[in-house]
Amino acid sequence: MHTRYSSRRQILVGIFVAMLLILGGVGWVAKSVSEHETKQVFSARLATSARVLEALVARQLEAATINNPIIISLPPELEQPGNDHVRELGHPYENELVFQVWSADGVLLARSQYAPTERLAPPIPGFSKKQAVGHLWQLFVLQSGSVWIVAGERDDVRAEIAQDIGLSILLPLIIGGLLLIFTVNQLAMKSIRAVERMSQVIAERDPLSTEPIDARYMPTEIDPVVKAINSLIKRSNELVWREQRFIDAAAHELRTPIAAIQLHLQNALRADKPVEQQSSLESAIEASRRVTRLADQLLFYSRLNAENAVSEKKSMNLTETSQEVAAMIQPLLDRRQQIIEFNPDSVPNIFADKSQIERLIRNLLENAAIHGQMPGKIDLVLRLSPNHVELIVENDGSSIPDSEKERVFIPYYSISRQSGLGSGLGLAIVSQIAQQHGAEVIIQDKTAGQGTRVTVRFPTSTGAETNPSQEGDVGISNA
Repeated sequence: MHTRYSSRRQILVGIFVAMLLILGGVGWVAKSVSEHETKQVFSARLATSARVLEALVARQLEAATINNPIIISLPPELEQPGNDHVRELGHPYENELVFQVWSADGVLLARSQYAPTERLAPPIPGFSKKQAVGHLWQLFVLQSGSVWIVAGERDDVRAEIAQDIGLSILLPLIIGGLLLIFTVNQLAMKSIRAVERMSQVIAERDPLSTEPIDARYMPTEIDPVVKAINSLIKRSNELVWREQRFIDAAAHELRTPIAAIQLHLQNALRADKPVEQQSSLESAIEASRRVTRLADQLLFYSRLNAENAVSEKKSMNLTETSQEVAAMIQPLLDRRQQIIEFNPDSVPNIFADKSQIERLIRNLLENAAIHGQMPGKIDLVLRLSPNHVELIVENDGSSIPDSEKERVFIPYYSISRQSGLGSGLGLAIVSQIAQQHGAEVIIQDKTAGQGTRVTVRFPTSTGAETNPSQEGDVGISNA
């Protein structure tokens, strides 16, 4: 079972998680690196301070005779706690950096104002750590002749400064990330409003409207949805149009033969002689056959257009199918005193929907019979040509004018020579089936100005088996 979800929430959660992982990782690395580099700078500052003291103070103290150590004091302004900002005479952090100058025999010669009187580090040159006067100190010891210089800084103060620097890097990332999430949320809401606007347009749309949805003022990302909806509207309109056309055509086409049936039955009821009654009943039966055939053609054509696809293609034997269909229409041939001469070449199987090919052959043969001479002959030919299998149906009689050879494929189209027995759908169905099978339909005169030849060219399939050759003509004649 699929659960519904919010695209906006999904986008925001995804962005939040991604930012949390990416920006959090970047911020943590930046904070760690800044703290590490800050400690390195502080250590370098300790060493630098010790060397400066050595250059300016230690050598003079070594030569001088001093009983009490010199205390280097800071301006009173820097002794006020609670403010870490730069002042005119210095910086409050100066009181956190202390130094001591010791003689070789352990006498304190000089110290900064806030340095303890006890020795912070043993006379060993280099960096070290030591717990003194309640604090952990970072120390650097430098020997200059017989004088030892100790520069120190409280570890907690150094850590606090490093953390402040790390937070100063991490905090903008956090604030920027929150602002980015807010901005993305606003943009997502704006995009979703476009979808809501489109849904409102659809909701307010007249159900009978056939106009496409206007997407000019909507984001381009919605174009595929709008195009799909417009395509659906177009297909729905075509479906409604086809259904309406089917209903109109059925009503129009069925009205005449039904009226003819009623007329012939009335004539049979009023007939005084058995011969006249028999003639009227036979005419009514013929009209009922036309109604049945017309209804069958109408339903088949409607289904063919509604599906607009071949249901199932299989390898089929066109020779056998042609023989079966020819036998099916034998009653029509008997009534019209016509025969079918079947001339099949050895042709390969074709891949097709057998039921539709049967309908195609039947429509061609019935059309040739209805509009052929009485009595007469219909030629049914199967022939193999390069890349094609040709199905040819020919009849005798008057030919179709050249100006109407293409128009006969239009549904419900009638030409002047029609006998009134056709439905106007036979060749339209043939054309539709051929199109769905990749075949081509060609109408020509059988001879110059005489008869009609309809050729359907089916593409041959690779590797198809060839039907057994049949010698001679197969005649199907009436009794």
